[in-house]
Amino acid sequence: MTRDLDFKKTDASAETALISYVPFDLSGKGVYNGDKYKISCLLGETKRFLFISLKNTTAVLNKKMVDTCADKGIKNIIFIGGVSCRENESWDAVIIKDHINVSGKNPLIGTNDDTRGTRFPDLSDLYSREFSAKLRQCCAEAGLRCCTRVLLIPRKTDRFTELEKRILSLRKDLIISDDIYAGAIVAKHRRLPAAGVLLSGNLTDRKKSVFIRTLLEQF
Repeated sequence: MTRDLDFKKTDASAETALISYVPFDLSGKGVYNGDKYKISCLLGETKRFLFISLKNTTAVLNKKMVDTCADKGIKNIIFIGGVSCRENESWDAVIIKDHINVSGKNPLIGTNDDTRGTRFPDLSDLYSREFSAKLRQCCAEAGLRCCTRVLLIPRKTDRFTELEKRILSLRKDLIISDDIYAGAIVAKHRRLPAAGVLLSGNLTDRKKSVFIRTLLEQF
């Protein structure tokens, strides 16, 4: 299943993977750069990290990537997604505390490998409270305005169904994106603690780099 994902040159000592759905300009040791994803090794204060930039966000690739991380000994995963931010929004980053998936897509659809995880994993604490608190601290130290939201995954992010419109009218704590959720579900399936943050599309490369540096210090 994961034979097409090239992790052969990754650092075996890395315990945390940062999986990003948005581009970053980082000075890490490049391991692999393909059409669908890029892998780099980053050095924190005392630990090494895998930084994986996904160029293709399909549920299938999300599942393969997280499965491969788990098979290679990764213990924790932080998902970094992107979201458009209107000028009147007062945040730079959104910490995801839960999600509502009405997209009809799920990365666990299909035959289950029981050696990797139960068919129907418990999705409580899907986004680790401990890691989410660390992400909030990272945002504060990086000078990013931060808030917490529930992620809504619609069928299409630019056109909503009547059900989705109804959900949006009833709840004011939602943020819309199709990043993060698939990877988080697979991480839970593999019993890996994970957390997710959405970064504003208005952030400069410099601010994003500062945020990553604080992540390396906190995790």
